[in-house]
Amino acid sequence: MLRADKLQYKLGEGPCLSAWAEQRPIIIQDTQEEVRWPRWTAAVADTPVRSVLSAPLTTRGRQIGALKVYSPLPLAFDDNAVFLIERLASAAAVLLGHLRDREVAHRMSKELAEALANRDMILKVQGILIERMNLNSQEALEVLLARSRGESTPLHDVALDILQKATRE
Repeated sequence: MLRADKLQYKLGEGPCLSAWAEQRPIIIQDTQEEVRWPRWTAAVADTPVRSVLSAPLTTRGRQIGALKVYSPLPLAFDDNAVFLIERLASAAAVLLGHLRDREVAHRMSKELAEALANRDMILKVQGILIERMNLNSQEALEVLLARSRGESTPLHDVALDILQKATRE
């Protein structure tokens, strides 16, 4: 069944991709008779997949993906199965949406903490340059930026290098 799923992404067609794109449930009663996705149905002909039911995962207007159920039997899904997968997909989409939001918030928090730490380090290095080279704050920053550009190195890496050398002296 995983192979059938991967083939949809490889071929760019199939019931799950259509459910996601069209934002509606898709049902295939028999893959051997299905004509909507000819490359995909030909590719899964040697698998046990005969019926497919897929419903979009959408929460707060965001399209997350599709929930799919495969069966080795033709005519495995009816209107009741469509009703049930839509309900399950709705609940799953809410859960996945919350997990995604939490992950994004965590990543943003981590990136903000890293940016603040880099800013603090750059300010320390500016102070070192001000003291050692008798520069003002703007001139010290320009020295850092010039080295960063000249070495094609991120500013925080240049600052870290200078800070490490200063602490060894």
